[in-house]
Amino acid sequence: MIMKKSFSLLLILFSTILLLVSCGKEDNQPETPIGLGKSSGQVFYASTESHKQPDTKVYADENMQVLWNENDHISIFNKTTFNSEYLFTGEDGDNYGSFEEIPASGFVSGNTLSKVYAVYPYYNNNKINNAGTAITMTLPSEQTYKAHSFGIGANAMIAVTENNFLAFKNVCGYLSLRFYGDNVSVSCITLRGNNGEKIAGKASIAVSTTTPPVTTMDNTATDAITLVCDPPVQLGSTASEYTDFWFAIPPTTFSGGFTITVTDALGGTYEKSTTRSFTVTRNQMDWMNPLKVEITYDEENTFVPFEDANFKAYCVNNFDTNNDGEISLAEAKLVTRISVITDENHDNISSLRGIEFFVNLTSLQCTGSGSSGTNLGKLTFLDVSHNTALTEFRCYNNRLTSLDVSHNTALRVLVCYHNLLNSLDVSHNTALEYLHCSSNQLTSLDVSHNTALTSLSCGFNQLTSLDVSHNTALTSLSCQSNQLTSLDVSHNTTLTSLNCNSNQLTSLDVSHNTALSLLYCSSNQLTSLDVMQNTALTQLYCYSNQLTSLDVSHNTALTSLSCESNQLTSLDVSNNTALKYLNCENNQLTSLDISQNTDLISLYCYSNQLTSLDVSHNTALKSLYCDSNQLTSLDVMQNTALTQLYCYSNQLTSLNVSYNTVLNELRAWPQSGNLGTLYKVSTQTINYKNNAGSIISPSDYGTTIVEVD
Repeated sequence: MIMKKSFSLLLILFSTILLLVSCGKEDNQPETPIGLGKSSGQVFYASTESHKQPDTKVYADENMQVLWNENDHISIFNKTTFNSEYLFTGEDGDNYGSFEEIPASGFVSGNTLSKVYAVYPYYNNNKINNAGTAITMTLPSEQTYKAHSFGIGANAMIAVTENNFLAFKNVCGYLSLRFYGDNVSVSCITLRGNNGEKIAGKASIAVSTTTPPVTTMDNTATDAITLVCDPPVQLGSTASEYTDFWFAIPPTTFSGGFTITVTDALGGTYEKSTTRSFTVTRNQMDWMNPLKVEITYDEENTFVPFEDANFKAYCVNNFDTNNDGEISLAEAKLVTRISVITDENHDNISSLRGIEFFVNLTSLQCTGSGSSGTNLGKLTFLDVSHNTALTEFRCYNNRLTSLDVSHNTALRVLVCYHNLLNSLDVSHNTALEYLHCSSNQLTSLDVSHNTALTSLSCGFNQLTSLDVSHNTALTSLSCQSNQLTSLDVSHNTTLTSLNCNSNQLTSLDVSHNTALSLLYCSSNQLTSLDVMQNTALTQLYCYSNQLTSLDVSHNTALTSLSCESNQLTSLDVSNNTALKYLNCENNQLTSLDISQNTDLISLYCYSNQLTSLDVSHNTALKSLYCDSNQLTSLDVMQNTALTQLYCYSNQLTSLNVSYNTVLNELRAWPQSGNLGTLYKVSTQTINYKNNAGSIISPSDYGTTIVEVD
């Protein structure tokens, strides 16, 4: 009997894993000495098998640097057959450190050996024979997934020395399976030989100081290894984005090939078999070419994995055909339309996880209920890459920072305004007809591939350029509130509506857009605007530019004209007999003839230099704003439909509103009034306001009210 000794082992690893190219193999390289010490003062040395092969240790990092794990346990047979357990005292990711013995109570015994042996990983049933020629250990039938590496505990190794050198040798060879798939999350992979080869369980390892270890599997061993993924691992979607899974396998020849079974997170499976003989060689790495995984399910009994209880409740309420409180994959396949409101005042949905199993969806609406960015929905992420049948997709008023629609090639309608998108790739959506991506954070937008577009709305972003030359089918274009310095719409001859307000345009050629009925080009830097060819125009908004003239004589269909805040000295609207709305305020007009505009309902001509204004022919007028001019008189006796009249800051001494019986708001006084007499009927109730909009009493401004019959 001998007393068990306690000592410390220091193992320093310098090695790096360099994987072999293709499926080839490489001869072993010379061993590299590594230090191994013990607390008693005796120093042992260890070496890895090769710095160009998968090295002896727990796992590998992204640079293929061999690393220790914080809870590494190894077996040491220190010149005795007793199995001593040692624990790594460093941290995860260290490539060297000390191992300290985990003490056992009382005395232990074992037969004396002439050498020191080490085994990774530690199991209490690790054994060595009395002759020191064979080690019995368990090769795990269940291994754990680790990205780009073998899992902890899978890479079995041994070391033996006759003096003060330990040389770790790998027991297994390595196989990397490379998979990709559409909407596949792997929970486990099982590998087994087609002829029942034993690859896990009890094994006897012949050891020697001069030759590599030789493995013999016991008759009680099993024929399968399962690689467990917890949590499930999402596969890359293409062959170039494959996900790799490493197996540590004892040297084996699969004479009839092997079979791989992939199980996904829902319990669906995929199976692939090879028929050729395949040999796993100790200390060598092999890998398969990328393989597409296509999962099959028991669709009636496999349920959609919802993440959000509110979304599940919506689906159960609408699509649970067998009333079992779940949505099976079979039920999900029957759904073609989903419409939810994602803000907290309505459906309160924060995740649409599970939508990927509604593979026949043609219409998806998941929006906040607000407008102009208010009452936003709760969605911050949305994956529709598996909903390839979608033709209509609306996700506006949410908090999405990214959106991938590259797989949705059938899309005709995409509405994603009021989100937080800083990019949007629609190059694959060649069927797109309607795109509304306003109010995001886009700095660029390529629509050159979207030749079917008829409507494009991309306003309120940060675009500095926009090429619509390929979008010849466009009938509506809204690109307002960006940073555009130029805009070429010469190829868009079918345009009926153009809104380019609030950019930095210095010129705009719409001579080719003869079908235009709506033109909004306000708040730019235009010095001229030719609309003579746009005879179909019904609405023209060109305010807040630098226009000195504007010819609308050819635009006889105009019903709305807004040309305020320019530098116009004259304006001829005599041919615009259909006008209902005219705003020419804040210009330099000295006269304005509206006698031909008998349909006019609203007239804003304030802040000009008018000395007279004849509105006697405009009997349909409801709103008249002619304040801040130089009027000395104003006759509104024919304007019996007036509800609003602003005529303050003129030179009026009297005003008769006794015929304006529906008038409810009158502003005829500046801060210091100059209106002497106001004529009204006694039954009129009028809100008198100053130019600041405050309610006043006319008498406070020196005005006499005369009530007439």
